[in-house]
Amino acid sequence: MSFLRLLGSEIERFLARRLARGLVLTVLAIGALVGVLVFINSHPDTWNSGFRATELLSGSGGDLADWSEQRPTRSGFGEDGFGDWGNTPYPGLQGIVGAIGMTVALLFGGIVGASFLGAEYRYGTIEQVLLWEPRRHRLLAAKYIVVFLGSALITMFAIACFSAALWPAAVWRGSTSGVDGRFWLDLASVIGRTGVVAGLFGIIAATVALVTKHTTAAILGMLGYNIVAGIAIAIWLQRFYRWDPLQNAIAFITEGDAGKLVKLNGWHETVYSHTYLAAGALLAAYAAGFAAVGFVVFRRRDVS
Repeated sequence: MSFLRLLGSEIERFLARRLARGLVLTVLAIGALVGVLVFINSHPDTWNSGFRATELLSGSGGDLADWSEQRPTRSGFGEDGFGDWGNTPYPGLQGIVGAIGMTVALLFGGIVGASFLGAEYRYGTIEQVLLWEPRRHRLLAAKYIVVFLGSALITMFAIACFSAALWPAAVWRGSTSGVDGRFWLDLASVIGRTGVVAGLFGIIAATVALVTKHTTAAILGMLGYNIVAGIAIAIWLQRFYRWDPLQNAIAFITEGDAGKLVKLNGWHETVYSHTYLAAGALLAAYAAGFAAVGFVVFRRRDVS
């Protein structure tokens, strides 16, 4: 069987799963609910313009006359007196989309990746698939590609739904001032980078499910890391902060800088470490490392 046919069959298996359809419907329902609540609670008056469309990408107050000229930048971050961007990490596009991006990517990537491979062992279908495609490296490669694409597309769809659901509040109960071509380009790029992060998290979760042969272990492992990592790094592992995948995910999604903790005057302060592109490359390296472990385990271990 050619690899394209194998990949196509895995895509069909993914689309046939109720989880994929359930996530899409859940996203639509949550997006509609959020849109209605924001619309109802947005009250434009003399002192308040209501919900501003630019809040999707920027938390700065007031209406922007031109997003292309007034969008947050590293140079503006230093000039405005908030810090020297050569030393203090630039926070990036800290709007609503960037704020929820990492959480959505971690949640959806973890669920899609863990369930896709975990279900193979739970229902014993992995043994049947290997009967007509015994080359395990090809099969696992196809599954990883499907996990990446599925996690990325569902996450991008979710973020796009949230953005679209908030748009009526900006049009009829707020302001769309400042929205231009650059705004839409930035919004699309943030959504796209969120999808990439979700795909990488999906590969990591799929590998954990493959190694443990259990979906729940992968999901709980990723969520547990999300809860425990911040506390552990702050108390014991300050040097690991610059390598923390969650911090690097936030930097990559928001187009900001990743930081590192240094001790100044007896206190740990966050200073610049590397750019968002380096943060994305680091996440990709983590996912590649997990995938390599998955290939070794899958080729050597009995699947029954």
